[in-house]
Amino acid sequence: MIVDEFENPIKRTDRSIKARYDAAQQSPDTSAHWSEADSLSAVCANSAMVRQKLRDRSRYEIANNSYARGILDSIANYTIGSGPTLQIQPPTGEPSDSANQVERLFNDWMSDRQIAHKLHTLQLALDGDGEGFAILTDSESHNTPVSLDVRLYEADHFEDYSGVSQLQDDAGVRINSNGEPTEYAFQSEHPGDRLSLFQASRWIPADSVLHVFREDRPGQLRGIPKTTPCLGLFAQLRRFTLATLTAAEAAANFAGIVSGTGSDDDNEYPLVPLQEIAVTRGMLTALPDDVTLSQLKAEHPNATFDEFVRALLREIARCLGVPAVLALGDASEYNYSSGRLDLQAFNRQLDVDRSLLFGPILRRIYSAWLQEALLIPGFLPDAFDPDTQITWRWPGAGSIDRAKEALGQRQELQNNTTTLAREYARQGLDWEQELRQRAREKALMRELGLTEQEVN
Repeated sequence: MIVDEFENPIKRTDRSIKARYDAAQQSPDTSAHWSEADSLSAVCANSAMVRQKLRDRSRYEIANNSYARGILDSIANYTIGSGPTLQIQPPTGEPSDSANQVERLFNDWMSDRQIAHKLHTLQLALDGDGEGFAILTDSESHNTPVSLDVRLYEADHFEDYSGVSQLQDDAGVRINSNGEPTEYAFQSEHPGDRLSLFQASRWIPADSVLHVFREDRPGQLRGIPKTTPCLGLFAQLRRFTLATLTAAEAAANFAGIVSGTGSDDDNEYPLVPLQEIAVTRGMLTALPDDVTLSQLKAEHPNATFDEFVRALLREIARCLGVPAVLALGDASEYNYSSGRLDLQAFNRQLDVDRSLLFGPILRRIYSAWLQEALLIPGFLPDAFDPDTQITWRWPGAGSIDRAKEALGQRQELQNNTTTLAREYARQGLDWEQELRQRAREKALMRELGLTEQEVN
């Protein structure tokens, strides 16, 4: 039976919830703290002027701060390493010879075009500039039949300086009704080149542009440096270092200060203001009456320098998504367990970046290579299916304790909770190639009358 709420005999009370958030209150403290907060869209917040200012400051800090440079190098080395390799997965039951041949052809092309090195540069630009750009082009000056090439450009090339006020033009990107890029504003000469005069941007199709950036907000069309939240922290780190050094130098440069007037009866030792007095190293001396000698002390808190630097770098590391051990470049305070725990979150970030940021880029490169390769008579094997699924093998991070890793790997293989393909892929290796190589090694050992124990 459904009872109308107006006929319900139970007396109703007002149960509306009135929630309050401290951060939403307009107190003098909160208003002052968030005085620079705005409601700009993702496009307006990352306008051309904002992007350029953040890029300039980020590049300056990276060029002059050894920690900033080292952290970004570590991120690129871990993320890209020696570069990914293609792995084609033919359907179950089909021979893999043709797939292996195409893998070798594509990996040879990647090596010839130095794609791994270019991906490394893209990763540095992604963190330092906020985004990386490349254009798919042709080049005949190489050793592979496929002429496709990938040419890198700085983000400064992809700006529209025509003064158009439309938001999508301000971002240097034109989009369709679905929010997908259709064209990019491009300048062949770098705007910061001394020999570059004012040049109008030309719009090039998005199909030929590789654009990698982190889309932190829906509708965002351009990226900002990953170092943006910690640029001020890097500046504080350098200023604190210089201040500590200045205090130490001041204490070392001034051996002491002589104060007093000397004896009234004897003016044999007059004190001249700001006079420099040479002191012999290790000398003991007696001073006239009413004259005192005091030594300068470094009042700057030198003892807390290392603690301050570590605290600041841990905050910077959190922003950049790296473990503190990589930011500090020092693992003296770590043991095996804490080192692995710190790297687990970092390795997860590597998987995400490789999949979401560089995965689409690599697929577009492979697709462009395959389209050209199919047009070359006899270049690809006839049995190869262009629609075959592909994956990418990335270099492994290495093992901290190989014995423990091998024991866990063996148990998982026995329990069928992992596969050889997955375990080899973690090291950036092809499981079929490794097994064939191992079979050849065992065959040669039997031919020579050796056993694995003897080899070990």
